[in-house]
Amino acid sequence: MAQVSFPEPGRAVVVPADDDFALLGETGPADLRWYLEDYPRAPFGEYAERGRRITARLTEWGRALFTAAFGTASDRYRTWRASPSPLLELRSSSAAWLGLPWELMADPSRPTPLALDGVRFTRMLDTADSIPGFGVTGPRLRVLMVISRPSGARDVAFRTIARPVLAAVDGGTVEVVVVRPPTLDGLADALAAAAEEGRPFQVVHLDCHGELADEAVLLFEKPGVGAERVRTSQVARVLADARVPVVVLNACQSGAVSSALETAIATRLVSDGVVAVVAMAYTVYAVAAAQFMTAFYARLFAGGSVSDAVVAGRARMARHPDRPGPTGRIPLQDWLIPVHYARSEVRFPRFGIPAPSTPGRDPLAAVGTFVGRDHEFHELEASAAACPAILLHGSAGTGKTELAKAFGRWWRDTGGVRAPEHVVWHTFEPGMPALGASAVVSGIGMSVLGAPFAAADETRRSTMVRQLMHRERLLLLWDNVEVLEDKDLSGIAEFLGDLGSSVVLMTSRTPESRLGELRRIELTGLSPEESSAYIDELLAPYPDALPRRTAPGFAELLTWLDGHPLTMRIVLPHLDTTDADTLLAGLRGATALPTGYGTGRTGSLAASLTYSTARLTARTRSLLAATALCHAVIDTDVLALMSTAEASGRFHRITHDQWTASLDEAARAGLLIPLAGGMYRLHPALPAHFHHQWRADAAVDGVDFDMELRAAQHSLVHAMASLASWAYRQIESGNAVTGYVVAVLHTPNFIHALRSALDEQWWPAAQQLGRLLHAEWTRTGRTEATRHWADRVRLAVEDDEGNPPRTPEEGIGLWLLFVIAELTSQPLADFAASEGLYHRAYALLLDQPDDEQSRRLMAVISYELGRIHIQAGRTDEARKWLDRALTTAHGLGHQQSVAAIHLSFGDIAVAEGHWDDADRWYDHARAQSEAAEDQGGTATARQKLGWVAWMRRRWDVAEEHYHAALAIRRALQDRPGQAAAMLALGESAHYRGDLDTAERLYRDALVIREELGDREGAAGIDYILGELAQQRERWDEAEGWFRRSIPAFSATANRSSLGTTHHALGRLAEARHRYREAESWYRKALADFQETDNRPGTATSHGALGALAEKEDDLPAALEHVVRCVTQFDDFPNPGAGPGAEHLRRLAAALGLDALSRTWTTVTGSELPASVHAYITATP
Repeated sequence: MAQVSFPEPGRAVVVPADDDFALLGETGPADLRWYLEDYPRAPFGEYAERGRRITARLTEWGRALFTAAFGTASDRYRTWRASPSPLLELRSSSAAWLGLPWELMADPSRPTPLALDGVRFTRMLDTADSIPGFGVTGPRLRVLMVISRPSGARDVAFRTIARPVLAAVDGGTVEVVVVRPPTLDGLADALAAAAEEGRPFQVVHLDCHGELADEAVLLFEKPGVGAERVRTSQVARVLADARVPVVVLNACQSGAVSSALETAIATRLVSDGVVAVVAMAYTVYAVAAAQFMTAFYARLFAGGSVSDAVVAGRARMARHPDRPGPTGRIPLQDWLIPVHYARSEVRFPRFGIPAPSTPGRDPLAAVGTFVGRDHEFHELEASAAACPAILLHGSAGTGKTELAKAFGRWWRDTGGVRAPEHVVWHTFEPGMPALGASAVVSGIGMSVLGAPFAAADETRRSTMVRQLMHRERLLLLWDNVEVLEDKDLSGIAEFLGDLGSSVVLMTSRTPESRLGELRRIELTGLSPEESSAYIDELLAPYPDALPRRTAPGFAELLTWLDGHPLTMRIVLPHLDTTDADTLLAGLRGATALPTGYGTGRTGSLAASLTYSTARLTARTRSLLAATALCHAVIDTDVLALMSTAEASGRFHRITHDQWTASLDEAARAGLLIPLAGGMYRLHPALPAHFHHQWRADAAVDGVDFDMELRAAQHSLVHAMASLASWAYRQIESGNAVTGYVVAVLHTPNFIHALRSALDEQWWPAAQQLGRLLHAEWTRTGRTEATRHWADRVRLAVEDDEGNPPRTPEEGIGLWLLFVIAELTSQPLADFAASEGLYHRAYALLLDQPDDEQSRRLMAVISYELGRIHIQAGRTDEARKWLDRALTTAHGLGHQQSVAAIHLSFGDIAVAEGHWDDADRWYDHARAQSEAAEDQGGTATARQKLGWVAWMRRRWDVAEEHYHAALAIRRALQDRPGQAAAMLALGESAHYRGDLDTAERLYRDALVIREELGDREGAAGIDYILGELAQQRERWDEAEGWFRRSIPAFSATANRSSLGTTHHALGRLAEARHRYREAESWYRKALADFQETDNRPGTATSHGALGALAEKEDDLPAALEHVVRCVTQFDDFPNPGAGPGAEHLRRLAAALGLDALSRTWTTVTGSELPASVHAYITATP
């Protein structure tokens, strides 16, 4: 047990004992690391259960650590605990001992861990040397930050930590400087310059990643290059040379330690003279680090000690424990991650010298609240280091002006420039007397040089500004460059050619090709995370808007807004009085948008768009009325196709080239964002704007607007249907990536077109649209979308009594598409209902003319009937229907259908145990799919071939096929297919006996299915994991997995899967000798299987009940169950009955043939067949 002493009031010192490392148990350290670092990333299935178990163990570990340090609570402990702000020093020369999670320490008599109950924890490193700690010097508190994001957009948000640091600065008494560029040399140069000026930095904050290898390293960043890996010894040397007393690190694992002192960042810094280090013992989530730093710096800047500030930071983390995860916010007890290493206590007195303030109106002040844009900030920082001329361009309302101003404030407040006035704002406005270089020069000179500049002539002014830009680093912000005429640009281009040490950031609605070579950054909408934060800020003053955010239409409204800040700022406050559906209708032009919440070109949607459209040609303004028909994306190919229709009105006979010219012009004006393949992303307010403009133009022209609009919508729906048909052919013909890209980009247009097609009863167009959407929903696992639209289609095409349409003209093809899609989107739950629905459709088709379309539909139904008969164990009936489907598919020459039917024949062969036949059928399907360049079909065939190899215990061959299938699924971005391939690989590992690999693969597949919202698919994996746990004799874990699957199967009335789960729970109870419980589960399973006419399941349940009765010596009951088992099938013996035939032989031997004959007659109503009699009496 560790030793504790109380050398002075309020201070306790704990030193090590030999057995302290066993306090968390053998698996405790690994469990704790997993909980803090991995659990929030995949809180699914068993991971969720494991996370809850470890959360419960934190208190257990904390009490063990407390007992190790204090034993039973003595009077001296109670006296120390009662002191104000007690200090607990953990003192050792062992880095590993210091690395134990002592912050978990919990007094069993108190409800809160010590670290959250006012106790300051400090780790003191005992070292052999006597390097003195660095003192706190300087007239003013200064913080130097290194912000390194070598992975760019994939990295932590750029200002996640800097924001709370700047927010804690009070009254300008603390100066925060960011190292530019974020390299080791940049850090050394900044520290050296500060020392030379007599203004040293007292705190260095390293906001970067760390790695723990042979020697700990920090990842600095070289702009344009990537990570710069710097050994801790190098960083420590730079900090020691500058005599920095306090270092804060939020690098991943920066506080983690190993047996070698030099391999830990925090301990190395302390050993080299840093007085206090605050670091992170585990990987810390950015949002958690931000919570900690918010309170930490607020307390530190207010005069608190470093240990006081750590206490405040931990407390804030504990008050705000929710962390982002794939299922939403997850509570995580990660307040123990920040650790404090020290030589002695450090605090900063209140420095009284405020920073100079900017007098008067601040041209950089934000309009409203500025949120996010961290990736763009990082891009701007990196660009400024390499290219002094930067253009920020994007469509109206994307927030270019606000981002430029925010970046100016950022540089002004973090040492990007030497003085605040060195950030100079200039906006170009139409009608101003001077728009060129002379206006820029005048703005710089008056802002920075003042009276001497005003007194100089024009030539002298230009020289003064040029010298200033070479002498000082200025940040020049130029807004609205698009208004400059070509005659003004020559002087601007010349000015940009000689910027000296300065940087120019320009904004424009166009890429400004007129300016030649410069760094261009395109600005689009806010990310989903940034949009969410912005919405919270926007709607905070409007409490009545909160219920409307939960309405289904709100999500569709956000999709339409596409993260455009101006549109969000103007539209969303109306949720206080208006529902989301009404606002969305206004944005689409169907109704008028509410007014208010914004004025002027940067505050009004109408004014902003009028400003952008003013310089367009009349032809382009007229053609942009087509945006009123589109959702999110507009496509020249679709528009050109639409224009071929006689009914397309003003758009009739507009050529593809004309559409391209007009949309390119609109893109140059900042109204559209060019994508690939003639597609453009729409500004969210554009459809409403041009809808109203179209109406106004029609009134002037004397045209019936409503009639022209309906005609154009009709033409567009059919054009979208043609595009959907083309994209689906790409998917079928081996060019799946292209087809799916079109499906993804045009999803809003396709869905709107499908809705219109159903409303107008345009069944062929709806079928073309639905086929592509169903393929995309299948690829992404969106079974709920399939079911939703299947319901809508059936309501649209069935009559009042629920009868399906009878002819193609009435929509039978559309009905079949969605009914089949719905039935195939889930495991077979009700065989009788499914079979009945298919037979109704088949009978309807028999009354239709014998044309290609009817034959195609009959082939589909025949195939689906064969498929469900296979699932029900009726292989003879399945073979009959598949033969019909195959004959028709051959006649139609449809190779992919032939391949799919061959796969089903292979399934029959597997069900009957004919492995050679199965292998042959599956290999035929593979070859046909490859010849048709059908990658999805090839993957399915490879997976089936793997299945046969697996059944034959040819593990290597099976895994070769499964890996090939997985690679194809990944290339297709087919997440459901990836999960299926992982499951297959898991099964192979499972039956090879590699249970750890199997469990990992099963859980990976489970994560995908839960991420996709596939509850039934996830429940199926729960079942498999239950089987695995049962095999390992982890009875409670197995039962937990099986029970987890029941709610999902119950919710969808999937009685077959419920039966399988109930049967598994029966087997588990039987293995634990709980026979009454086992019988109850088996009878539940039997009822489930009988309800769905699942003969293999029914046979299995009777077999299990018979075996259970035999264990209890009730042989007559056992015989009856086994007879019911074997009579589920037409032939005897049948593989579907498992060992039923052998059980029947044994029971007949025990009870006699007369008993067998009587029981057989009682169960079946028929005499015992001669074939059964011969089998029973034959010598085994």
